[in-house]
Amino acid sequence: MYRDLVTHLDSAKTVFGLQPDLSQNIAIQTNIVEIAAFYLNAVQRVQSSGPYFLGGHSFGGVVALEMAQQLKAQGEDTELLVVIDSSLDLNQKLELNSQTDLLTFLLDMGVKQKKHGKILQQLEPDEQLNYFLQHHKGAAKMLPNSDRTPLLNFLELSKLHYQAIANYQSNFYTDRVLFFKAQERDGVTAINPEQGWYKIANNQVHLHPVPGNHLTMLDSPNVVMLAQILSKYLV
Repeated sequence: MYRDLVTHLDSAKTVFGLQPDLSQNIAIQTNIVEIAAFYLNAVQRVQSSGPYFLGGHSFGGVVALEMAQQLKAQGEDTELLVVIDSSLDLNQKLELNSQTDLLTFLLDMGVKQKKHGKILQQLEPDEQLNYFLQHHKGAAKMLPNSDRTPLLNFLELSKLHYQAIANYQSNFYTDRVLFFKAQERDGVTAINPEQGWYKIANNQVHLHPVPGNHLTMLDSPNVVMLAQILSKYLV
Protein backbone atom coordinates (compact mmCIF):
# COMPACT_ATOMS: atom_id res chain seq x y z
CA MET A 1 0.00 0.00 0.00
CA TYR A 2 2.75 2.45 0.94
CA ARG A 3 5.31 1.38 -1.68
CA ASP A 4 4.63 4.28 -4.08
CA LEU A 5 4.65 6.77 -1.20
CA VAL A 6 8.02 5.61 0.10
CA THR A 7 9.48 5.58 -3.41
CA HIS A 8 8.67 9.28 -3.86
CA LEU A 9 9.79 10.48 -0.42
CA ASP A 10 12.74 12.85 -0.44
CA SER A 11 14.08 11.75 2.93
CA ALA A 12 16.98 9.73 4.26
CA LYS A 13 14.84 8.23 7.01
CA THR A 14 14.23 4.48 6.99
CA VAL A 15 10.55 3.56 6.72
CA PHE A 16 9.06 0.42 8.27
CA GLY A 17 5.60 -0.87 7.36
CA LEU A 18 3.32 -2.79 9.71
CA GLN A 19 0.49 -5.07 8.67
CA PRO A 20 -1.56 -7.88 10.22
CA ASP A 21 -0.72 -11.47 9.36
CA LEU A 22 -3.88 -12.65 7.62
CA SER A 23 -2.93 -16.30 8.11
CA GLN A 24 -3.04 -15.98 11.89
CA ASN A 25 -5.83 -15.76 14.43
CA ILE A 26 -7.34 -12.27 14.20
CA ALA A 27 -9.49 -12.35 17.32
CA ILE A 28 -7.38 -9.65 18.97
CA GLN A 29 -8.25 -7.18 16.22
CA THR A 30 -11.31 -5.86 18.05
CA ASN A 31 -9.73 -3.23 20.29
CA ILE A 32 -7.67 -0.24 19.11
CA VAL A 33 -5.73 -0.07 22.37
CA GLU A 34 -4.66 -3.73 22.13
CA ILE A 35 -3.82 -3.46 18.44
CA ALA A 36 -1.70 -0.37 19.05
CA ALA A 37 0.15 -2.06 21.92
CA PHE A 38 0.90 -5.06 19.68
CA TYR A 39 2.34 -2.88 16.92
CA LEU A 40 4.17 -0.63 19.34
CA ASN A 41 5.97 -3.65 20.73
CA ALA A 42 7.13 -4.47 17.20
CA VAL A 43 8.30 -0.88 16.63
CA GLN A 44 10.24 -0.72 19.87
CA ARG A 45 12.07 -3.92 19.04
CA VAL A 46 13.58 -1.98 16.13
CA GLN A 47 13.82 1.43 17.82
CA SER A 48 13.79 1.35 21.61
CA SER A 49 13.46 5.10 22.19
CA GLY A 50 12.19 8.23 20.47
CA PRO A 51 11.67 10.49 18.81
CA TYR A 52 9.21 8.51 16.69
CA PHE A 53 7.54 9.33 13.38
CA LEU A 54 4.24 7.45 13.11
CA GLY A 55 1.54 7.37 10.48
CA GLY A 56 -1.17 5.39 8.81
CA HIS A 57 -3.91 5.39 6.20
CA SER A 58 -7.59 4.93 7.07
CA PHE A 59 -7.78 2.46 9.99
CA GLY A 60 -4.01 2.67 10.30
CA GLY A 61 -4.20 6.37 11.13
CA VAL A 62 -6.36 5.66 14.17
CA VAL A 63 -3.98 2.92 15.33
CA ALA A 64 -1.04 5.31 14.88
CA LEU A 65 -2.82 7.85 17.08
CA GLU A 66 -3.24 5.32 19.88
CA MET A 67 0.39 4.24 19.49
CA ALA A 68 1.41 7.88 19.95
CA GLN A 69 -0.80 8.13 23.03
CA GLN A 70 0.81 5.04 24.53
CA LEU A 71 4.28 6.39 23.76
CA LYS A 72 3.41 9.62 25.56
CA ALA A 73 2.29 7.59 28.58
CA GLN A 74 5.73 5.95 28.53
CA GLY A 75 7.43 9.35 28.50
CA GLU A 76 8.50 8.95 24.87
CA ASP A 77 8.23 11.59 22.15
CA THR A 78 6.33 11.32 18.86
CA GLU A 79 7.90 13.91 16.59
CA LEU A 80 5.16 13.65 13.97
CA LEU A 81 1.86 11.82 13.59
CA VAL A 82 0.86 11.43 9.92
CA VAL A 83 -2.81 10.67 9.28
CA ILE A 84 -3.97 9.78 5.77
CA ASP A 85 -7.72 10.21 5.30
CA SER A 86 -8.66 8.56 8.61
CA SER A 87 -11.94 9.21 10.38
CA LEU A 88 -12.53 9.20 14.14
CA ASP A 89 -16.26 9.83 13.76
CA LEU A 90 -17.63 6.31 13.34
CA ASN A 91 -19.99 6.80 16.27
CA GLN A 92 -22.72 4.88 14.53
CA LYS A 93 -22.33 1.14 14.14
CA LEU A 94 -21.80 0.19 10.52
CA GLU A 95 -24.33 -2.39 9.38
CA LEU A 96 -21.92 -5.01 8.09
CA ASN A 97 -23.76 -8.07 9.32
CA SER A 98 -23.53 -10.15 6.17
CA GLN A 99 -20.88 -10.96 3.60
CA THR A 100 -22.94 -9.06 1.03
CA ASP A 101 -22.97 -5.91 3.19
CA LEU A 102 -19.25 -6.07 3.80
CA LEU A 103 -18.27 -6.72 0.18
CA THR A 104 -20.55 -3.93 -1.00
CA PHE A 105 -19.00 -1.51 1.50
CA LEU A 106 -15.44 -2.38 0.48
CA LEU A 107 -16.16 -2.22 -3.25
CA ASP A 108 -18.02 1.10 -2.99
CA MET A 109 -15.17 2.78 -1.13
CA GLY A 110 -13.76 5.46 -3.41
CA VAL A 111 -16.40 4.85 -6.11
CA LYS A 112 -18.84 7.58 -7.10
CA GLN A 113 -21.33 5.38 -8.95
CA LYS A 114 -22.56 2.58 -6.70
CA LYS A 115 -23.46 -0.57 -8.61
CA HIS A 116 -21.94 -3.50 -6.75
CA GLY A 117 -24.63 -4.07 -4.11
CA LYS A 118 -27.40 -5.11 -6.50
CA ILE A 119 -25.09 -7.45 -8.37
CA LEU A 120 -23.74 -9.07 -5.19
CA GLN A 121 -27.25 -9.73 -3.90
CA GLN A 122 -27.89 -11.97 -6.88
CA LEU A 123 -24.78 -14.09 -6.36
CA GLU A 124 -24.02 -17.11 -4.19
CA PRO A 125 -21.34 -16.67 -1.46
CA ASP A 126 -18.52 -18.21 -3.52
CA GLU A 127 -19.55 -16.22 -6.57
CA GLN A 128 -19.50 -13.06 -4.43
CA LEU A 129 -15.89 -13.73 -3.48
CA ASN A 130 -14.94 -14.21 -7.13
CA TYR A 131 -16.71 -10.96 -8.00
CA PHE A 132 -14.88 -9.15 -5.21
CA LEU A 133 -11.52 -10.44 -6.42
CA GLN A 134 -12.27 -9.23 -9.94
CA HIS A 135 -13.31 -5.73 -8.88
CA HIS A 136 -11.34 -4.86 -5.74
CA LYS A 137 -7.93 -3.39 -6.44
CA GLY A 138 -5.18 -5.57 -5.07
CA ALA A 139 -7.50 -8.20 -3.62
CA ALA A 140 -6.08 -10.96 -5.80
CA LYS A 141 -2.78 -10.59 -3.92
CA MET A 142 -4.54 -12.00 -0.85
CA LEU A 143 -5.28 -15.28 -2.60
CA PRO A 144 -2.04 -17.23 -3.12
CA ASN A 145 -2.35 -20.72 -4.56
CA SER A 146 -6.17 -20.56 -4.61
CA ASP A 147 -6.25 -20.53 -0.81
CA ARG A 148 -9.31 -18.57 0.32
CA THR A 149 -8.24 -18.34 3.97
CA PRO A 150 -6.29 -15.04 3.66
CA LEU A 151 -9.19 -13.44 1.77
CA LEU A 152 -11.79 -14.58 4.31
CA ASN A 153 -9.54 -13.39 7.13
CA PHE A 154 -9.18 -10.03 5.39
CA LEU A 155 -12.95 -9.65 5.18
CA GLU A 156 -13.42 -10.57 8.83
CA LEU A 157 -10.55 -8.26 9.78
CA SER A 158 -12.16 -5.35 7.91
CA LYS A 159 -15.43 -5.85 9.77
CA LEU A 160 -13.69 -6.01 13.15
CA HIS A 161 -11.62 -2.93 12.42
CA TYR A 162 -14.63 -0.74 11.64
CA GLN A 163 -16.28 -1.93 14.83
CA ALA A 164 -13.07 -1.17 16.72
CA ILE A 165 -13.00 2.43 15.45
CA ALA A 166 -16.65 2.90 16.40
CA ASN A 167 -15.82 1.80 19.95
CA TYR A 168 -12.62 3.83 20.30
CA GLN A 169 -12.38 6.98 22.41
CA SER A 170 -9.10 8.88 22.30
CA ASN A 171 -7.77 11.28 24.91
CA PHE A 172 -6.82 14.82 23.88
CA TYR A 173 -3.68 14.78 21.73
CA THR A 174 -1.29 17.68 22.28
CA ASP A 175 1.33 17.13 19.56
CA ARG A 176 1.43 17.76 15.81
CA VAL A 177 -0.90 15.94 13.46
CA LEU A 178 -0.20 16.08 9.72
CA PHE A 179 -3.50 15.24 8.02
CA PHE A 180 -3.83 14.35 4.34
CA LYS A 181 -7.37 14.52 2.96
CA ALA A 182 -8.39 12.97 -0.35
CA GLN A 183 -9.98 15.61 -2.56
CA GLU A 184 -12.39 13.15 -4.19
CA ARG A 185 -15.07 12.06 -1.71
CA ASP A 186 -17.54 9.18 -2.02
CA GLY A 187 -20.69 8.00 -0.28
CA VAL A 188 -18.87 5.56 1.99
CA THR A 189 -16.01 7.40 3.68
CA ALA A 190 -16.62 10.53 5.77
CA ILE A 191 -17.02 13.79 3.83
CA ASN A 192 -14.88 15.71 6.30
CA PRO A 193 -12.74 13.10 8.09
CA GLU A 194 -10.52 15.81 9.58
CA GLN A 195 -13.29 17.10 11.88
CA GLY A 196 -12.79 14.43 14.54
CA TRP A 197 -9.07 15.21 14.62
CA TYR A 198 -9.71 18.90 15.21
CA LYS A 199 -11.74 17.90 18.26
CA ILE A 200 -8.91 15.98 19.91
CA ALA A 201 -5.88 17.92 18.63
CA ASN A 202 -7.26 21.48 18.49
CA ASN A 203 -5.05 23.77 16.37
CA GLN A 204 -2.24 21.22 16.05
CA VAL A 205 -3.76 19.69 12.89
CA HIS A 206 -1.94 20.62 9.67
CA LEU A 207 -4.47 19.86 6.91
CA HIS A 208 -3.35 19.15 3.32
CA PRO A 209 -5.88 18.18 0.60
CA VAL A 210 -4.26 15.93 -2.03
CA PRO A 211 -5.43 14.43 -5.35
CA GLY A 212 -7.33 11.15 -5.53
CA ASN A 213 -9.95 9.36 -3.48
CA HIS A 214 -9.62 7.38 -0.26
CA LEU A 215 -7.81 4.60 -2.12
CA THR A 216 -6.14 6.21 -5.14
CA MET A 217 -4.52 9.00 -3.11
CA LEU A 218 -1.71 6.52 -2.38
CA ASP A 219 -1.25 5.55 -6.02
CA SER A 220 0.91 7.26 -8.62
CA PRO A 221 0.64 9.94 -9.85
CA ASN A 222 -1.61 11.19 -7.00
CA VAL A 223 0.81 10.13 -4.30
CA VAL A 224 3.57 12.39 -5.64
CA MET A 225 2.06 15.51 -4.08
CA LEU A 226 1.48 13.72 -0.80
CA ALA A 227 5.10 12.56 -0.75
CA GLN A 228 6.42 16.03 -1.56
CA ILE A 229 4.50 17.59 1.33
CA LEU A 230 5.40 14.83 3.76
CA SER A 231 9.10 15.07 2.85
CA LYS A 232 9.17 18.69 4.10
CA TYR A 233 8.17 17.46 7.58
CA LEU A 234 10.70 14.61 7.69
CA VAL A 235 13.73 16.68 8.57
